[in-house]
Amino acid sequence: MLGFYFTSTNETNLSEVDLKPNGSNIVVTDSNKHEFMRLKCHYHAYTACKTQLEQIRKGFHTVIPASWISFLTADELESLMCGQNEIDLADWKANTVT
Repeated sequence: MLGFYFTSTNETNLSEVDLKPNGSNIVVTDSNKHEFMRLKCHYHAYTACKTQLEQIRKGFHTVIPASWISFLTADELESLMCGQNEIDLADWKANTVT
């Protein structure tokens, strides 16, 4: 026995949340520790911040419509979101009005 149960702490209101039905009564053992870690990681990465992730998704799709995503490669999407790592000075000079 590892001293844990299938629960996690909700950071918003500091309450205990069951990671699976009746999780507060299921002891984490050596044989189920991988399931516990999978559920705990899923809770903290997705469930606990579901509202925030949904707002980020909505904001993202106001800039890049969902229907466009399938036409972009990962590199193209990164370039659109982050820009280029290098500045082309010749291009800047050619396209700058002084």
